[in-house]
Amino acid sequence: MTIEPDWTITTPHDTAAERVAAAFGSWNSCMQLDKSLAAALRGMEFTMRTAKYPVRRHPAQSGRWLVDRSSVMFGSALAAAMYVRSSAEWLAGLTGGLHWQTRDLQTRLIAEFGVHAAVPERYDDMREHVTEPDGLNLLWDNGIHPKRVRRIARRIELGSERLAARDFVLLAYSGIPGRDISRVARKSGDLATTLTVIRDQAVHRYLNSADPEHH
Repeated sequence: MTIEPDWTITTPHDTAAERVAAAFGSWNSCMQLDKSLAAALRGMEFTMRTAKYPVRRHPAQSGRWLVDRSSVMFGSALAAAMYVRSSAEWLAGLTGGLHWQTRDLQTRLIAEFGVHAAVPERYDDMREHVTEPDGLNLLWDNGIHPKRVRRIARRIELGSERLAARDFVLLAYSGIPGRDISRVARKSGDLATTLTVIRDQAVHRYLNSADPEHH
């Protein structure tokens, strides 16, 4: 099996013949290869932070985080993000692939195209948005691409202010539509109030209140 530069895979198998055999009741793991490859490629997108992570805060339990299509509960957004990009079982479940095949393909893709453990240097200018000196790296570990950091900064009208990494994580994984976050920011005109409204999941109540103060 060979992984090409465009992420396609060539195999020595006659997959067309195998599909015909499958129609008559035969089974071969290579028949699942397309689905497993789709899962591994999705994992590579998460590794490169080019796909949005399906992570969200638990709506009822403070400090708990969830991942779409998983029953696992996580103690931090970081743990949830690590699960998204590393769990072959979860990735395979997205496409109907085989988890062992997905894991093998993930390993091959990472060996070929890199682990992407650090923020690319071309995004260094984004560091000005985050309070911590290593804040952009913290967000990268949490599955948040610098381009998303910039979108969030614009959405909340951050301007020249800085925001702690944990607050970017809150905004990124709040589950609240970006347009509603922008509406809250415009109405409050105050960063602390915006964060409180988002943290309390009180967007609807706040936007429909006559008093701009959040209670």
